[in-house]
Amino acid sequence: MAKVKHRKIDPAYEIHMALYQAITGPDEEDKIFKNVSPDFFDMVVIDECHRGSAADDSAWREILDYFSSTIQLGMTATPKETKYVSNLTYFGEPVYTYSLKQGIADGFLAPYKVVRIDIDKDIHGWTPPPGMTDDLGQHIENRTYNLDIKNPHVGELVDHDPDKLLKTYAKQHKEIVGLRDQLKAILAEALSNGGLQKNDQFDHRTH
Repeated sequence: MAKVKHRKIDPAYEIHMALYQAITGPDEEDKIFKNVSPDFFDMVVIDECHRGSAADDSAWREILDYFSSTIQLGMTATPKETKYVSNLTYFGEPVYTYSLKQGIADGFLAPYKVVRIDIDKDIHGWTPPPGMTDDLGQHIENRTYNLDIKNPHVGELVDHDPDKLLKTYAKQHKEIVGLRDQLKAILAEALSNGGLQKNDQFDHRTH
């Protein structure tokens, strides 16, 4: 087995692993998948097939069309059916489905609970008092800020108790907590006060 890299497919190997971007590109010379014949592979397995491969006009579809005579197996945990993207149109009906519920029942996946906390400043908005300035001494415009009108200071003024929240829901559980950057200090303090440990290995910013 070999990972395709440096824009080269080595035909000496029987199994090749590659990102779409590694075997194609905007220029013809980037399309290294054409360096092998259309019947070179016995099977092409497409992971995360709900992404670009499901769109008719995607550059990635060109790869699948090139190997159209080969058995193609699409796999995804989140199939997509929209006006513009369809897994079923290209791959057809699923030949095997393994549900989240079954995965939890079999012990491969952990049961989970989604807890949504609505912040009062998002619901009711926030208006700064007259003459209020930010940390840089700049005047904050006197208006009501809400979900449509953003203000970077709103996150610092949330009116909820993360310590109580984590103590309620995080006992004996692993948690994924999604917060904006300005709430990170609040979370760290809550973790400390609640006797909970934060694993820096999983403390990352997401977009």
